[in-house]
Amino acid sequence: MAESETSRRASKKLIRIDISSDNVCPWCYVGKINLDKAIAASKDQFHFEIHWHPFFLEPSAPKEGVNKRDFYKQKFGSQYEQIIGGMAEIYRGLGLDYNMDGLTGNTLDSHRLILFAGQQGLNKQHELVELILDGYMTKGKYIGDWEFLIECAKKVELKGAAEFLKNPNNGLKEVNEDFQKYSAHLGGVPYYVINGQHKFSGGLSLDGWLGAFQVAAKIIWITRNGQVFGHEPLSPFGSIRLYEYELVLAIPAEKERNDNRKELDNNVFLDDGEDCLQVVTQILNSIPVCNTLPYLEPLRKTFKAW
Repeated sequence: MAESETSRRASKKLIRIDISSDNVCPWCYVGKINLDKAIAASKDQFHFEIHWHPFFLEPSAPKEGVNKRDFYKQKFGSQYEQIIGGMAEIYRGLGLDYNMDGLTGNTLDSHRLILFAGQQGLNKQHELVELILDGYMTKGKYIGDWEFLIECAKKVELKGAAEFLKNPNNGLKEVNEDFQKYSAHLGGVPYYVINGQHKFSGGLSLDGWLGAFQVAAKIIWITRNGQVFGHEPLSPFGSIRLYEYELVLAIPAEKERNDNRKELDNNVFLDDGEDCLQVVTQILNSIPVCNTLPYLEPLRKTFKAW
């Protein structure tokens, strides 16, 4: 059993995600929630390695904390109600209550603890980030409260957290170095780098993450109507190697075929091979490859058979 699991794990493609984030950033939590859903949907296809890196939206924020509502009213001015109301609506869509109670302030100690957790395992770090973001965003916890941070650390069985936090110099060098390496050039977060080259920003949706995995893994699943998938929901018809990419022409499952028939009247479902070729060519031109022209003839032959 162990050998079988090891072999299966080794056969998966590695998706490494470097995430620059701040723990008072509501979009960072939105992105993480959707990332976790995408990972759950793709865990049989990929092996994931998640690294969290510090960013400071408010580097001069006081460590003692200030009233969260007052702080953001001053920051957003007349747009406060619109911005906070919009964010609350987004969180409701995720089944969460966006909480503006409590304090906000400096996030340095939370970043120190997150990097410390990474030394004891990336999964532990990822779980800790979840608890910290959830506590601040939905439960009115203060990001700079050591009791809150230590409570989160205990829940993920992080060893030595209290002793680590007591010395303000612990982890300070590591946070500064990590910030300079991954986040200093950024104007905002969340920011993601997948497998060292594919870069995204903002609170990606579930479909956005699945598409990002697909591009990073360099496998493109496509149906006749030009739909692109980040997972494997279909039966393969054939595939074409395109530089380091593999373009897989897919036959929709029966349910999808039935659903797509409803779209025929709107000319959404492209049933003509030449039209399909145009759609695929547009998609290929949107990915970072040199030139699709040498591949048009094999694509044409494949679509003719399709």
